[in-house]
Amino acid sequence: MLSKLSLRDADTGRVAPVLVVSSLILIISAAFLPVVAVMVIQDVLYFSRDHWIFIRPTAAYVTFGAGMVWMAAVLLSTLFTKMWSDRRDQPYRLTFVHVVLFFIAFPAFVFGVNHYTYLDDQGAHTNQLFASGEKMIEWTDVTEVYREVDAESNRILSYTFSDGNETIHLPFRVTDTELRSHVRNVVNHYGLEVTEIEAEA
Repeated sequence: MLSKLSLRDADTGRVAPVLVVSSLILIISAAFLPVVAVMVIQDVLYFSRDHWIFIRPTAAYVTFGAGMVWMAAVLLSTLFTKMWSDRRDQPYRLTFVHVVLFFIAFPAFVFGVNHYTYLDDQGAHTNQLFASGEKMIEWTDVTEVYREVDAESNRILSYTFSDGNETIHLPFRVTDTELRSHVRNVVNHYGLEVTEIEAEA
């Protein structure tokens, strides 16, 4: 789509519909496709029966979707710069730049897919966004458990495990009864105390 053959000598009138439609498809798909893509790819790469629960943070979907929007922006930039070159009666010379910019989106896909948290018999594991690897806190090393709540509604927003040095954050939704059950079991089994903190406004 962004090759020299298809852009440098191509008729802008023929290339424009392809670039515009492709951009619109990417932008529209970015609203829902990341949810499906991240879930499927993470299941293929990381699924294990040993997991008590596998959490996909919202940031994973947002980052994946941002990559798609970036690709759309590069395609539109390609179109506008080619139209500008045609108007000035100059050859289009930015193919390489736009190809590089187009493929910059792929790290966003990788970071999105690699962002997750899960619990198992050993402890809490997480791979943070833009992190280089997974970190873990063993249950026997947990010294503090925090429950963040909304001050007005008293709704639980998250749980956090800490061993004094590292922390692992577990986002919580009202429907996450399974997560609440696992946290309660860990707290009871290891005799931990839960400290409740109010979310900052």
